[in-house]
Amino acid sequence: MAYTENTTLNDLIESAVESVTSGSSNETLTVMIKKSPTKILLASSQHIERRYQPGAKLVTYNGIDAQGNPIQETWGGGVAVIKDNSVILSNVNPLTYPEGHELAGQEVKGDYNEDGEFVVDQQNGNTTLFT
Repeated sequence: MAYTENTTLNDLIESAVESVTSGSSNETLTVMIKKSPTKILLASSQHIERRYQPGAKLVTYNGIDAQGNPIQETWGGGVAVIKDNSVILSNVNPLTYPEGHELAGQEVKGDYNEDGEFVVDQQNGNTTLFT
């Protein structure tokens, strides 16, 4: 089974999966326990939100800059094309404005456009931005 088209990354993933399923150690892996809860969603054409449907682009963010703009993730360009078997993870804690911003500590509001990008609109936004 191929996890990615990147052969180097695919080899690492296969090695990691084999190590985890067999219960053996692997020097390239670090054991970590995720302490923050995660929402899990399976991609489906039945979802109202386009960004969770197969064929859509899902843009991910990992913070807010000092000007109040979302910081797009850098791994993989921060954009994933959703497939039929995609599983989408979302943290339960929303992104908030950083210290020094006039809205520091407040949740970032806005909406996603057709390209899957989040557009900040604190006054009229219907969606809270999560990582």
